[in-house]
Amino acid sequence: MRETAHLVVNEHLRADGTLEQTTLAVREDGLWLLQGETALRLPEAALRVVWRRYGKPLALGDDEGRDGDEEAVTTMETLRTRGLLRGEPLAVGAGQWLVRFRYLPRFAVIGHDYLALFSDGDEPLCEQCVTICEPLLYLARSSK
Repeated sequence: MRETAHLVVNEHLRADGTLEQTTLAVREDGLWLLQGETALRLPEAALRVVWRRYGKPLALGDDEGRDGDEEAVTTMETLRTRGLLRGEPLAVGAGQWLVRFRYLPRFAVIGHDYLALFSDGDEPLCEQCVTICEPLLYLARSSK
């Protein structure tokens, strides 16, 4: 099946020390999760269900005591202009885009990778990559 677009949604080190990526791919027949040699088709409602359960409003920086000169991260354009995006947005449905970004909150030592879902007419939602990736993998494996 021909892949039209993809986005790395998670990365982790395997027991042997090699990097393993989990990629969300848009194909002609739907959304697929690719992990190593494994390709798993996502059920049609999987993204909606996982984001409804785990997604939180995208408002990074609101609680960091900014002095007013730096706007909170609440839009895809803010992510882009602040240099936080890791790759291009992935169109995952009619009026829906998924983006991956790295965010390092004020006073934190380590930045984390997040996914954000932008839907026309809805508030953008975000969550750490691993928190979104594992339920998607579970749903994809369960639907085989």
